[in-house]
Amino acid sequence: MAQNSASDAVQEFLKDFLKEQMYWEALAYTTQKICQRKLGIQGIMPRFEVRVKTYESLKKKVERCNASRGGYNSKKEIHDDICDRAGVRIVVHAPIQKQTVDIIIRETFEVVKVVQHPVEKAIHRGHIGVGYLSRDYKPVFPGYSGTHYHVQPRQEDKAMYGTNYTAGDIIEIQVSSIFLSSW
Repeated sequence: MAQNSASDAVQEFLKDFLKEQMYWEALAYTTQKICQRKLGIQGIMPRFEVRVKTYESLKKKVERCNASRGGYNSKKEIHDDICDRAGVRIVVHAPIQKQTVDIIIRETFEVVKVVQHPVEKAIHRGHIGVGYLSRDYKPVFPGYSGTHYHVQPRQEDKAMYGTNYTAGDIIEIQVSSIFLSSW
């Protein structure tokens, strides 16, 4: 593929994102409200953080991914690949609450993908615990640990919250415990 068309796809995607930032923010806050309501019913009152990628951080990520993949063919390819333009972080007070949050997320949203962090392959490649001499060594506390859900709202929640949701758009929900968040 020609470098120019990959560059054009990246530029168009980033230009569109500038126009859509308020949409992504609204979608993230709607996702937070849905989670807050459903978790509250279960008696779980976690801390929530809502974020939308800045233009600069999205640009860096898209350029990094573009280079590692040998170039994107279209804006749709980028759209499908970059799933964390907006997100909600749920920080529970007790690690055991993560099980209940998992059930609620799976019942409430259409889950497209789940990623556990740290990614096991990264541990073995030395990306976590850098500086340790043995590849067999697994540190007691290897750093950030959380579950990232790539989700889409269900139809009934779109109507209930008045979301102007575009089919195929994914929100990332990150779940971790307060102990790991403070680390």
